[in-house]
Amino acid sequence: MNFLSDPQVSQILATMTLEQKLGQLFLVYFEGAELSDPLREMILTYHVGGVILYTVSGNTETPEQMAGLNRQLQDLAPIPLWIGIDQEGGSVLDFRLAVPNSPA
Repeated sequence: MNFLSDPQVSQILATMTLEQKLGQLFLVYFEGAELSDPLREMILTYHVGGVILYTVSGNTETPEQMAGLNRQLQDLAPIPLWIGIDQEGGSVLDFRLAVPNSPA
């Protein structure tokens, strides 16, 4: 699917400044389990396109906390954010405490 041919996407892109388009290329990390003022600034002032969640940064506590945080992030962002995690399944297992293991 070519998203650029979608009229809604084309309309959004046409209204964005170069700074906003560039900001969309950045995924950032942040400290804590809640929406903070610095994170709010990154989203609203610098137009970041997404965030990356890390256990070591205190972003992942419980499924409910993570759902609430993601909801707050999406509600704040003028354009939906990419939300990612460095999840390798080995020594890097950021959802270990927040999401129950399920059989493969």
